[in-house]
Amino acid sequence: MLDMTEYVEEQDDYVVDVSLTDDGNMVITYASGRVEKEKYSDHNYGFYQGKMVNQVIDYADPMINSLGIEWIKTQAVRYGLLLGGIVGLYFSYNVDIHIIIKIILTILILAGEAVNLFLTQLGLVSIEDDSIVAFAYKEYLKHLNNFKYYDKKSGAERYIMPISDIDKHQLDSSSIIEIDRMVGQMKDMGSDPKDIKVNYSKIKKPQ
Repeated sequence: MLDMTEYVEEQDDYVVDVSLTDDGNMVITYASGRVEKEKYSDHNYGFYQGKMVNQVIDYADPMINSLGIEWIKTQAVRYGLLLGGIVGLYFSYNVDIHIIIKIILTILILAGEAVNLFLTQLGLVSIEDDSIVAFAYKEYLKHLNNFKYYDKKSGAERYIMPISDIDKHQLDSSSIIEIDRMVGQMKDMGSDPKDIKVNYSKIKKPQ
């Protein structure tokens, strides 16, 4: 799951992944790095999937707000340093100093600007990637009732599409809408929710 632990008081209780093993066990990974292994059961698996959903309900909005602030800060640094570099070049060429010193200053300023553009671009890409996932989480919550169901046989809450699949399959908001439509169509055709499987290879991925 997207790292939203900035807003979590107890990282040791924040689930970031639940995976199944071939020997019938579950591996639960927490934000603190702690890993637990439990025997698989429909009830336990549903519990941890539900826990991750609740984490998104609690922390997605603060995370989105934080990403917006970080985007503004990164852009301010990017263009602030760019403007500073332009001013530096202007003064270096209009101050009466030796030509060699001017050349050295120019090289240093241009090198600094290149580093600035490279590092801030990396930061912006990271923010954009996290934002795509965060908004996909929000879209998932809008369609949650279509993705989860109660399995009478096991007495457990199950998910046609677990929220953790958003990260695993690099889905965005439009992907969630498409999956919701496909699931709805299959339900309308009389398919039992437990028999509905999402074929992620057919879902259009974000560019």
